[in-house]
Amino acid sequence: MKKTKNITIIIAIVIATCIVYTVTFDLNQENRLNKEVDNYLKNGTINAAIKTKNEYAKVEKLIKNDFKNFDTAANSLLEIYQNHSIVELLSAKNMEDDGPKFIETKNTIHTMKKDLDNNIDILKSIIDINEFEKRANKEKLNKYYFDLYKDYHEKSEFESSIDLIIDENIKVYLKLDYLEQTINYLTKNNQLWSIKNNQLISTNDKFIAEYNDLLKSINNI
Repeated sequence: MKKTKNITIIIAIVIATCIVYTVTFDLNQENRLNKEVDNYLKNGTINAAIKTKNEYAKVEKLIKNDFKNFDTAANSLLEIYQNHSIVELLSAKNMEDDGPKFIETKNTIHTMKKDLDNNIDILKSIIDINEFEKRANKEKLNKYYFDLYKDYHEKSEFESSIDLIIDENIKVYLKLDYLEQTINYLTKNNQLWSIKNNQLISTNDKFIAEYNDLLKSINNI
């Protein structure tokens, strides 16, 4: 009887030790993961190395990948927004060099629109609930770790940041649309204009009025 009691005590100690170890391990892993997320949110830096283990490592991999995709897409869009060549596409020099067919200019506009679309799609996929669940399910996260991943997403305020970026994208896209319309208008009416003394000139009042309206549309965005 005494022997059985001792065995029971030993088993209880082992179970208690396992529980303490598990709780301590989980707290340690979650603290490490919190530090990794906070480092990005405070400093904008991503440590490529995975610092946690087991299920926490899956969450860390997911959220860091979201950080990376966000930064890459946002920076690419910023480059497009700040691209001064957009304005130069309607410069007298470009009209003289690439007009009246504007093949290079049209290719540039097409490429910029495609880059805008691709990067916006990447940002949308980060906050799209279906895409979010696909990423989590691919890693086979249970409810606790799914919710943890979701908490980090909300803490990162992806949605509000991406909404602002998309609003700016709409403006740039609209500007490119009007620019494309203007270029097509110049191509279609190539007999009505020419470049002289670094300026577009025309003797057709209707052409000048319509061209100026297109320029206003671009500048008003």
